[in-house]
Amino acid sequence: MPWSRFDDGFHDNEKILSFSHEAFRLHVCSVTYARGHEREDRPRGWLSTYQAQALARQQNVPIETIDELIAKRGWHVVEGGYVI
Repeated sequence: MPWSRFDDGFHDNEKILSFSHEAFRLHVCSVTYARGHEREDRPRGWLSTYQAQALARQQNVPIETIDELIAKRGWHVVEGGYVI
């Protein structure tokens, strides 16, 4: 069973503090989702574009929240998706 953990200082990180409420929620959910869906042929923390958009819908945040996470360097664009 995969699991994720966050450092005790996670909430004090300047990058994390800059996230909107929606971006924070999406980021945390994406960390646990990516960990639970790891594959050997993908880098750790990888989400497909479809998975990222599905998570945004599930969390009831605007799709544009993904753009915020990219701009604030919470996610990085890679071929076929994102790396957290």
